[in-house]
Amino acid sequence: MAKKKAGTKRVTGVTGVTGVTRVKGATGVQGVTGEPRMYGQPLLNIQKGERMYKWFIFRPAWGRAGGYELRILTKEKVDGTLEFVSYNYLIVNGQPIKRDINREPNMLKEHLDAVVQNILEGIQATPEELEIVDLSGFTTVDEQIAYLKERDRAKISYVA
Repeated sequence: MAKKKAGTKRVTGVTGVTGVTRVKGATGVQGVTGEPRMYGQPLLNIQKGERMYKWFIFRPAWGRAGGYELRILTKEKVDGTLEFVSYNYLIVNGQPIKRDINREPNMLKEHLDAVVQNILEGIQATPEELEIVDLSGFTTVDEQIAYLKERDRAKISYVA
C-alpha cells in the first residue's frame, strides 16, 4: 500500500468513496485544496502522452434546485492507470464553486465502475441522474477537445 502524504487523509462519507485521498491545504498539487475553488481552476493537468478518459456528472433530484452536482473527472496516464478527481459543484451567490475536492492519483480502470456505483448509492442518486461523457475512444487530447467543443461541453478559455 502506498504511503500517505503529509496533510492528507483517507476519505469516506457522503460520496461513499473509499480509498480516495482528500488533499487539504496541500502544496505542490496544482488546483487541489480543501477550500472552495472558483470555477475554472485546474484539477487535472494533462501531461504529454496522457488523455482524458471519462467524466461523470451526478445530478441527484434532491440537489437540482440549488444547482448541485457531484463531478468526477478521470484521465488515463501513460502507464494505463487513471487519475481520479471528484468534487461538488454548486452555485453560491451566482458564482460556480468547486469544493470537497478528492483525488486518487493511481486507480486501476477496472475499479472505476465500482467507485461510480458506490457514489450513486452514497448520494442516493439513480442511474438516470448520471451523465457520462466518454472520451476514451479518442486517440489524442486534440480530438477530445474538438468533441467537447462540438457539444458545447468545454470552456475553451480553461484549456491550455
